[in-house]
Amino acid sequence: MIRPLALGDLVTLLIHRGRPPYYNEATTKDNLQPSPATRLPVSAFVGRWLPLRQGGQGWVWIEKGHLEGLISARRRSGRNVWEVDNLLLSGQDKGMCLALLDSLSSAGGKLRVTKIFLRLPQTSPVIEMAQSAGFSPYLEEHLYRLQARPSRRPGKPDLHPYAFRPRLKADGYDLFQLHTAAVPAPVRCIEGMTLQEWQQTRERRTGKGRPREFICHREGSLVGWLRVRALSGVGQLELMAHPAEESELEAMLRYSLARLSHNPCLLCLTPTFQGELQRLLRQHRFEEVAKYTTLVKELAVRVAQPVRAPQPVRGPMRA
Repeated sequence: MIRPLALGDLVTLLIHRGRPPYYNEATTKDNLQPSPATRLPVSAFVGRWLPLRQGGQGWVWIEKGHLEGLISARRRSGRNVWEVDNLLLSGQDKGMCLALLDSLSSAGGKLRVTKIFLRLPQTSPVIEMAQSAGFSPYLEEHLYRLQARPSRRPGKPDLHPYAFRPRLKADGYDLFQLHTAAVPAPVRCIEGMTLQEWQQTRERRTGKGRPREFICHREGSLVGWLRVRALSGVGQLELMAHPAEESELEAMLRYSLARLSHNPCLLCLTPTFQGELQRLLRQHRFEEVAKYTTLVKELAVRVAQPVRAPQPVRGPMRA
């Protein structure tokens, strides 16, 4: 039986302490894990849910009085865009997984959600199940990790001829132009072809360790963007450079590493199309530890925009 998640279910999770073991198949940028399907620390999950989250939705599968499966979703930057942040399965029951995904989609449709994103380890059997539930893969990503001794003093990389500053709210349109230039069209078609769509689908970071964003510019032009975050000794970095400036990704990477130099572990999630960045990460002793496939289910039907056309002028009829 499937029903909405209740506070009593969280108490049940705590009491049973993960028996049977629950594995969280879903991955967000908040809970990147090197292993394909990580056993979920129940206390960590409850800690994320007990403060009633804004825009959070959840459903559970109950079998003979026991909680066998759970799915939850949260909104991205836009209220009408969701991402699955928890998909707990006690086994590989396809029927249960499909039922949970269908319940999520049904609720999203009633709340006028347009898209639901789901990131899974590339080896996860849930990928096939999600496709049966109407999700389509559109993006592959690689997780790189660096285990290093923390430095007490940040380095001072040579940034010439680039300059870096914190991101401002006014940079939104220039960042969208950078996104348009750097991201392949099939990915942009899903993540937003317009400024408003792109802003709504961007992933949010929640909880502690608020990320900091920086703009890389040269001669007044925005040529790159980076985001760094540190939490409990783990630093995360993201980079994006204009294709015309890709040869200078080294300066951006060094700047990011300097910002996170006090963390003994660094993670960087890169899409497949960022081949140059992946080469630089390996050059800096990062190693690839996981691969992910991100799927999307579009709940809103795309409607062609009507275009006005001039009415053809007919000449006088001849006898």
